[in-house]
Amino acid sequence: MKALLLDRTAQRAFAIRGWLEAKSPLFSGICQEEITHREVIVGHAYAVVLLLIIGLAGTLEGGGL
Repeated sequence: MKALLLDRTAQRAFAIRGWLEAKSPLFSGICQEEITHREVIVGHAYAVVLLLIIGLAGTLEGGGL
């Protein structure tokens, strides 16, 4: 049973890695160059962090949202 669980976990890890390295058709079409799912996720993560920093800076300066 334990070996089966490890085997399924390994298969999922390989499936996720494969998906991350696969081409994102939407963003590749928008940018007209090959963009992977990993690059899309990293770009969105940067955007979220930037928005959080902007919100924090506005709050620290006394501005209301």
